Parts: sequence; C-alpha cells; structure tokens
Amino acid sequence: MNNKLINHPETLSPLITYGSILAVFVINFVILWYAVSISVPHEVAIPAVLTGTDGENRMIALSGKAGPVGADTSVESDDALYDLDEFEDWDEEIIEVVNPIDLPDPETTHRLFGTHCASCHGSGGEGDGPAAEYLLPRPRDFIGSPFRYATRGGNRNQVILDLQRIITQGVPRSAMPGFGNVLSEPSIAGLARYVANIREEAEGGFYEEESVQVGMRPPWTPAMVARGKELFTTLACNSCHGDSGRGDGINASSLVDMLEKPVRPADLTSGLFKTGQNPEDLVRTIMKGVPGTPMVAYEMALTQENDDETVNVMDAWALVSFIRSLRVTPQPPGRPSGAEILVESISDESILTDPAHIAWLGIEPTLVSIKPLLQREEHTTFVEVRAVHFADQLAICVDWHDESLDLLQGEGLYPDAMAVMFGLGKDVPAMALGLDVPVIEDAVPIHAWHWAADRLCEASTGRPCTLEDIQAARARGWYLFELANDQANGDFGNPSENETAKVSVVHEQIAFGIGPPRDRASSGVVTASAWSRGMWRVILVRSLVTDDGTAIQFTPEARIPISFAVWNGAKGDNGGNKLLSGWHWLTTSN
Repeated sequence: MNNKLINHPETLSPLITYGSILAVFVINFVILWYAVSISVPHEVAIPAVLTGTDGENRMIALSGKAGPVGADTSVESDDALYDLDEFEDWDEEIIEVVNPIDLPDPETTHRLFGTHCASCHGSGGEGDGPAAEYLLPRPRDFIGSPFRYATRGGNRNQVILDLQRIITQGVPRSAMPGFGNVLSEPSIAGLARYVANIREEAEGGFYEEESVQVGMRPPWTPAMVARGKELFTTLACNSCHGDSGRGDGINASSLVDMLEKPVRPADLTSGLFKTGQNPEDLVRTIMKGVPGTPMVAYEMALTQENDDETVNVMDAWALVSFIRSLRVTPQPPGRPSGAEILVESISDESILTDPAHIAWLGIEPTLVSIKPLLQREEHTTFVEVRAVHFADQLAICVDWHDESLDLLQGEGLYPDAMAVMFGLGKDVPAMALGLDVPVIEDAVPIHAWHWAADRLCEASTGRPCTLEDIQAARARGWYLFELANDQANGDFGNPSENETAKVSVVHEQIAFGIGPPRDRASSGVVTASAWSRGMWRVILVRSLVTDDGTAIQFTPEARIPISFAVWNGAKGDNGGNKLLSGWHWLTTSN
C-alpha cells in the first residue's frame, strides 16, 4: 500500500486535506466543550430606581445576586431587601439591561436647577425667569408648553434621554447653552429627570404617545430629491421656510407659538435643527410636528398603507432628502461647552503685543460656539481662542468674524466689543447675561475683562475716533492699533505716565449670575488689537498671579471656568444684547 501511495501521489493529497479538516474540528470541539463547562450563566439585569437609607437616589441594575454594582449581595432601600425572586412575575418585555448611574441627591439637583436653569425657565419651570423677557425665542415653559425638541411618539425613557441631549448640547438658534463637560453626566441626568418630573406633576403623569416608525434610511437619489422638492411646494412648506429654505417665507414674520410669542421658522440651509441633527430626527419632526408651534404634523399626508398592512414613509424621506440638499453652508464649528483651552508656553515675548506676529499661526486655536441672545440671522457663530504664557505673563488671544469696523459710541451708535469671563469659585457659575435683574442668591462671582473698540481707538490715537478714521480703515481693509495703556512703554507692571494712554481699554468687572456687572479695580490687564478684512483679533495680557486676592489667579495646574461674549456694533449690540458662549475650561500647566 505504501508503494501505491508513493507511486500515486494524487491519492495522498485528499487524505492529508480531509485529515487536517477532521483534526481542526476535533480541536475546536474540545475548546468549546471546555469553555461551556467553566462558564457562568449571565443574569438579565432589571432596572430599578431605589432610594437608599442615606436618601441618595440611585439608578442601578439588579442582578441575580441583587445588589449595587460592586456591592455585596443585597440592596438596602428603606430597610427592605430586594432580590430577583420578587420579579419572577414581571413581563419579559419590561426587563432590560441598564448601566448603573448615581444620580445627585434631590437637594443638589434642585440647587443645580436654581443656578443654571431658573434664571430663564423660572423657579417653577414655567418659563418666567427674570431673564426670560430679554431672550428670543423665550425659554421653554415646562408646564404650559409641551417639550418641543424631545422625541415625539416616544416613551418616558426616550424623552428623558432627549432632555439629557438638549441639556448637554444646547439648542441651536436659541439662547439655550450646552452643559456637556461642564456639569457631570450624573448632574445632567438628574436635571433631565427634574424637568420631566415638573411636567408630570403638573399633568398628573406622563402622557405616552404612539411610537413613530421611520423605517430604514434609503439612499439619496436625484429622483428622491426631486420628489421632495415637489412635496415642499405642494405641502406649502415654502410659505414659512421660503422657496430657498432660509426661513424667509411670506408667513415667516407673522408666526407665533401657542403662548402668542413670536417664533421664526428654521433656516433649512444652516444644517442645524433644534430637534436633532440626524435624518431620522428630521423625519420624526416632519411627521409629528413641533408641539406648541405653527409646525404641524404631516404624518397623514406623507404616509401610505401598503397592501401587506405595512406603512410606506418614502415621501417623508424624500422631503428630508430635499431639505438636506438645501444646506449651502457647513455646520458652524465650535464647541458649545466644556472645551479644554490649554495655556501653552512660548519662547518669544514679542508675540504678546503683536496681533500680526507670525507665531500665532503656529498655535492651534480652540473653536468656541457663540450665539445671540435675541434670535436673528447671524454669520458670526464662533470665536477662535488661543492662550499662551511667557515668564510670569499670560495672554488670551480671541479672533472672531465681524464684517464691519465699528469704533463709535453715541446716539444710535455702538462700538464692537468683547469680554472674557472667569469663574472665581470651585463650581461653574451661572451664565453672565449682564441684565438689569436681581442676581441669583449665593451666586459664584465672575471676574470679567471687557474690551471695547471705542476705548481702544482713543487710547491708541490720543483722541476719540471719528467717522473719517473708520472710513479710512474700511477702505484699506485693516486697522492695526498702536499699543495702549501699560504697553505704551513696554512695561506690563507699571502704568504709563503718557497722558494719551490714560483711557482704560479693558474695564474689569465683577458679576454675579445674570445680574448687571459692576466695575472693579484694575488687576493690570492690557491689550493689543487689530481688525483686518472682516476679522477682529484681540490679545489680553496680564500677570499670571497678582497680589489682589479678589482677582482671577492663574496658578499652576489650575482649571478655571471661562466664557466669551461678543458685541457687534453694526447690529446694535449693547449691554445684555450680545453673542454669548457656554462655559469652558482654561487649563494652566507648569
């Protein structure tokens, strides 16, 4: 036989192949048998919200051993023990796996709502906070007006998740800031439930709508976009949103919500939508509408029942495909909140006083989103922030778009301006709205550096600027301001004796919550600034540490809350009417 195999090698090859396959199969079977023999059955987790004996609300997952994750084999709640046996009769449909999350205690959540929400939404959530009348659109009334931007047709958990998304990201084209990476995830989760509870207590429970089925996202095709364009006209979407989708339809200026407050239709070309940025979010919004607004539900007009009793939603997707084709500008960049702005060390001191220094190009900016408190068409949507230090000096460089150079302060005239604001406590402060309203009780103080172009111009030239100065600067496309105040003699620590530099370009202020700021003594902030072809660059410089204990101190390894405000003089911005960012973090290092 061996001779046959040797003499006929074609017979040997199949035997080797089949033998190898059999050997691999046996080895894998042995490995699988061993793995099953030592495995431990996985227990299905049952979600529960328990109140512990210490009063702390906990959202935990109960396993077969019944206990908080990482704890012993029991869960103590009001001296009662819970185990899986008590849930044997539960319907399997309501059993789901959840991640553990420790919610803040009710007192902490109530305090967070009072600090960050009540000034606009009111202490009772009725949209009647002291800042409400200064904002457009008005803050949401959680009781009298339905949730507009949470999931329509969703259960309570879906609505709470959407509320968490809104609190985290903010709402585009509104004054609602984001709090992501500013407040902790448990704090945001607690606030979302706090808001949901306000609504439920007023209505006597949660009203659960029938869920919205949007199907799978189809591929975008020219034919689909054409069908969507046809529907956009036949359904009269253009009467509010305009033929080009810019929110300028014939009815746009007369629209009001259910509380008779003016509302503006969305600018569909912006690519930003308050109900969410995913195409699925747009489909749901179109089908269910936005409650409390003129945006009605189009579910009946856009869905058909198939012969097999399934629902055809292709027209809704076609309309969304056309809306997405209208996007002519990219989504504005910039973090809504919680960006980490790292102070970088530099080796060339001259960068601190030279806005045109080429070294600024080598420092990566952090893009921070800013939004107007009064809704309007706005092209300035972010500021670029750089922070550096040399020896014992720190500089914060802020760039932003502003097509017009505005230097005059007078009747009906307002200068361009900018402010950098720092929280002076361990907690993130309430937003510094600068309104003439009572401050929040026990508010964390804010140290603000307020720069204004009219003061800069006078300090730079030694005289108030004139219309001729502005016209000349606009004609040549740039204006590089001479060093002002302390920079006039290159000495950052001692005020200049130059009489032409007595004008204080940077006013330092203290603010508490949303109330009006008040001037405070100077801590030595100086500035170098330039405007060039529609772009402002302002550099604010100060010592890292001062002897003034009431001023912001940039100590090593500090993590300081920081926010930004911009005033556009050409649009009449003044006082509380401005563009404002959320809170971010300025991080120093050795």
